[in-house]
Amino acid sequence: MTRKLDVSLDTARDLVQTMRRTQNKPHLREALAGGVVSFDRIEALSRIEDDTDLLQHLDVAGVRRVAADRVEVTADDEIDATRERFLFLRPSLDESWWDLRGGLDGVTGAVIDRALNEKPDQIPPLPDGTRGSVGWRRATALYELASGGQTPQAQVIVFIDANKASPSAGRAGIRLEAGPRVGAQAIANILCDATAEITVNGENGENGRVLLHRPGAKTRTAALALTGGQPKG
Repeated sequence: MTRKLDVSLDTARDLVQTMRRTQNKPHLREALAGGVVSFDRIEALSRIEDDTDLLQHLDVAGVRRVAADRVEVTADDEIDATRERFLFLRPSLDESWWDLRGGLDGVTGAVIDRALNEKPDQIPPLPDGTRGSVGWRRATALYELASGGQTPQAQVIVFIDANKASPSAGRAGIRLEAGPRVGAQAIANILCDATAEITVNGENGENGRVLLHRPGAKTRTAALALTGGQPKG
């Protein structure tokens, strides 16, 4: 189905399941084939066990609510929902960006949703006076909840390729030992509360001459190196 119709796996799955559920509901198939209603409505209607009309007084979301209200929830269903909740964190290749994906049972989802809706109200405005998008505020709220509102103390090892960092104003040539590439602003923020070991290389990058190696000291040497300045000490 995916290959023949050139659709995603999720769309193909919805098509197959809807056709199976409408085997004994010809009026739904006829309405779809005749262009009377959309596939999304038919997909939602097919989930209702009882024979019903097209419920055109409701939008698709309303039809889905009707279908959901008629589904029986057993004790086993509730246990399975709790056991099956999950969260995946997937970094990009350079670990400078992370994707989150997951699924939660109804109670857990409601609790987290409420927390992520209330916490953003406590986040101060941005320097330009705006409060950021809803998605940004919720992501920031998640970080605040996970960190307790404080940047965790860390031992950070930073490698800087001066040949790339200096001409790019720190937008290239910086990475942490853990793997992620970061920019000058991230380094400046980390160094405010972290013990840092910084190694600045010149000429051939990591394999070139070490210009600076400062282990274990709280320092802002990185900011000087990034702008082409000379580190002190």
